Order: sequence, then C-alpha cells, then structure tokens
Amino acid sequence: MFSSFKMALMSFVIVTSMYGVDYHETHPQAWEATSLNAAAIALYGKKKFSTIKQTLNMELITPKAMVEDPGQIPIRVRSNIPAKSVAIFVDKQDKALVAVFHRDNFEKIDLSVTIRLESKGTVFVVIESLTGVLYYKRAFIDVLCLPCMAK
Repeated sequence: MFSSFKMALMSFVIVTSMYGVDYHETHPQAWEATSLNAAAIALYGKKKFSTIKQTLNMELITPKAMVEDPGQIPIRVRSNIPAKSVAIFVDKQDKALVAVFHRDNFEKIDLSVTIRLESKGTVFVVIESLTGVLYYKRAFIDVLCLPCMAK
C-alpha cells in the first residue's frame, strides 16, 4: 500500500532527473512536516509564505464527487503565471508536501498527477512566480473511506 509520501517520492525522482533541483536535499524539513503550514514554511520561509496570495489565474482540477479509490485521485494544475515552481500539499496526511515541480521558467503550467489520500482533505497548490511571489489555490476532496465506516 503506497502512502502519498511514497508516491510523491517516486514523482520527485522523475522530476529531479528532468530538472536537476533536489528539494529533498535543499529543504529536508519540508518533506518531514506533518502540517501544511509547517511544510510550506520549511519550503518557502516564514516571511515569504506570509505574503501568499489567492489567485483566480490558476485552475485546480480535482474530482467533484466523492472519490471511491483513495489511491487514484487525479489532480491537474493549469495556469499562465510565469513561474519557477509548483508545489502540491495535502492536509490530514502523514506528510503534507506531496510534490514540487521546478523549472527555470514555466511559461505555461499544465501538470497532472495522481495522489493518494487516506481520508477526505484539502489539496493546496502553490505557484512561485518568476518574481518570487507565491500564489495558491485549494480544493476539498471527499474520499469514501470504507474502513472508517466500520469503526
């Protein structure tokens, strides 16, 4: 059974081989953080994260109905904000940071990933613009948790 962290690690290995930035090495605390805020602060720094802005210039596409397979949750991020990185976080999981995609210049962002959630929660996506400004969008995902119903 894969956790969201293991799936993110596999994605990260692929991404770092493509773009050459090892966020595990440069920001190890971000990968160990269990809360969304702690992970984001470890990744971006407290001062920078405190200036984050919600944006309408980003599309976060997630399942609208209850998800029946918690191991196959599609997430898609699209934006035309010129950016250097995109980070995906989830709350209510063992590890909050799921993936970081880095490029010298994302002229147009169109990323699709599949994540695993143990229970319902919020996906929080942060785009770091080329000028260093942080933008976010979030979406709630409801997961059908059969083991939870047995309790």
